[in-house]
Amino acid sequence: MGSSLGDFPFCSIVAYDTPGQWPRVSSGGTITITLKLKIGSGVAPGTKVVFGPVGCGILSDPITYTQRGDAIYTELGVAQSGSRTIVVQSPVTTPVPTPTPEPAAIAGKTLPAIFNNEKTTNLAGITVEQAANFKNFTVGLTSGIRVQFLEPIDLTSENVINKIANFDEFIQMGPGYVSVNSDSLPELNKKARIIFTGMSFVKGRIVVLRNGEYAGSYVSNVAYDPVMQMLSFEVAGFSKYEIAPDLQILEESRISESENEEITIKGSVGDLKANIVIYANEEEAVKVENINTDGSFEAKIALKKGINTIKVSATSVSGYEEIETFDIKYGNDTSVVFVILIIAVVICILIGAGIVGFFYMKKKRKSVGKQTPQQQQTL
Repeated sequence: MGSSLGDFPFCSIVAYDTPGQWPRVSSGGTITITLKLKIGSGVAPGTKVVFGPVGCGILSDPITYTQRGDAIYTELGVAQSGSRTIVVQSPVTTPVPTPTPEPAAIAGKTLPAIFNNEKTTNLAGITVEQAANFKNFTVGLTSGIRVQFLEPIDLTSENVINKIANFDEFIQMGPGYVSVNSDSLPELNKKARIIFTGMSFVKGRIVVLRNGEYAGSYVSNVAYDPVMQMLSFEVAGFSKYEIAPDLQILEESRISESENEEITIKGSVGDLKANIVIYANEEEAVKVENINTDGSFEAKIALKKGINTIKVSATSVSGYEEIETFDIKYGNDTSVVFVILIIAVVICILIGAGIVGFFYMKKKRKSVGKQTPQQQQTL
């Protein structure tokens, strides 16, 4: 006779010598087999489970317990007589000691005070494994201006470790500009996101420069939130990035000649916080106090007689200056007229003197011709 898997309460047969049933044993004979039983996880520790006669065999010693995950496996011997009661035991776990990760050398370094704030990644406690491929490294100011590196940085580099205490010499940032000296810190020459706060722009007129020239493809994903006054953009690698004022002068202001002593200069900028000053003949004529929300501005200046060189200067929050220069003529230049008159008078004097001299010499020759030889000899 055989026994099915359901013959064992609170447990199930995991493996045994004869799959599917108990082996048959002749009357009076004995047999020993090894079973592996799994105590159900729903059986509470301390529960007594009796393994009695099963088929023609009964359970007997030896019984051993082996932990496998959250259950107890039991190996049972089967003999001719006797029965066995076992008590379900709690799994015995042997704690596996957790190795203490090796701290990174950079974890003990202190950033310059200007970067030692909540906008900069806290490196205290990072491990060597983390430092070797450190993600989302951020350096920033309390104002919110910051650089978020979008590629992993190797913070185990001796170059970085030796210079991190003086990062402010290699990473400089302020309103509208960020500069990273990637020649000295090539480890930081990575793709990054630059974030500026407290900015005010005309949408669609944000000009980003790289090393003083239009950044072009070096910059992507430019985003501006006028409510939060936050500007962000991504850069392919590092140099100096700054915001230009985007100064434009209207053509109607670029007149070549004016009949009026006072004229109006009209223009616009993209940076609504730009500083705009208008000069006439190298002298400051007016500082623009009001820039409209669309970036437009205008200012009246007085002209002097003659040629007036007009210079319009716009300096962005980053300190970058753009200049537009043009000339406007007003009235007649009295100084030029005066010079011309003087020249004319001089010419007239010279001509007059020449005419007088001519007639004088002519008269003298005639008088000499009428004298006797003795008189001419006396002369």
